[in-house]
Amino acid sequence: MPRLFVAIDLPEEINEQLADIGGHLDGIRWYDAHQLHMTLKFIGEVQGVKFESIREKLNQINGDAFELTVDGLGYFPPKRHPRVIWAGVQENAKLLGLQQDIKDVLSKEGIEPDNRKFKPHITLGKNIAVNKRKVEQFINDEGHDLLIQQVPVNQFKLYSSELNPQGAIHRIEQIYLLK
Repeated sequence: MPRLFVAIDLPEEINEQLADIGGHLDGIRWYDAHQLHMTLKFIGEVQGVKFESIREKLNQINGDAFELTVDGLGYFPPKRHPRVIWAGVQENAKLLGLQQDIKDVLSKEGIEPDNRKFKPHITLGKNIAVNKRKVEQFINDEGHDLLIQQVPVNQFKLYSSELNPQGAIHRIEQIYLLK
């Protein structure tokens, strides 16, 4: 059964730039440029009528187009062994408003809101075998001057995702345009 999530895709040239960062540290399963996105809401496993209802409800969102700023690198969880390496995205009112609108629409469909505060980021890779000190050194070396401004956002997408041994395969289910 596919898992659903709502995300923003970045322009291809920015994804290429972010993917290039990953080649500088072995022991991380880095994502290819075409896999990079910023998740706004992970929905989980859904099928049939509920899937179609979610697809339709997301059409109700009438957000404005905006710009993002990619800023620095980090990891999750913040105070323990790093499992996820990410590029940060500066919060702005339109991004947070879009994420809240998506959360509100989906909660009406019975999709539970996340307990954690939304932390905008683009996951670059999963840590397989690198200790915390090396990850922190990598982030300091590679992330201190990472700043990509004026990244245009004029749509968001509903994706399905299926896991396989090579990683997740994402498929666009619907594109929603922003004004």
